[in-house]
Amino acid sequence: MALSRVSGFHVCSARQCTEVARWAVIWRNPRIHQAREKTWLACEGHKEFLAEFVALRGFPYRIVPVSELGEPVGQSAKQVDPRSLTAEERKIFEGGV
Repeated sequence: MALSRVSGFHVCSARQCTEVARWAVIWRNPRIHQAREKTWLACEGHKEFLAEFVALRGFPYRIVPVSELGEPVGQSAKQVDPRSLTAEERKIFEGGV
């Protein structure tokens, strides 16, 4: 999962997108691994695009809110765009919780 380096927010997995992710597209390729799932994070604007990408390939998938994933771990190469944050999230981003 992509995690913003500084902010601790999930970042959209779509190429060149730096918006905060609100959704997780959880999918698997049964031809390679029956049980192994991959997770792509999606902002509102890329949720359907990423879901269609895996659906067109016939991969089973489900979409869940990012809040169901738990705490973010690791680091992302992408920094979250603060303009995509809610007012409350922006306070956390700026360190003023």
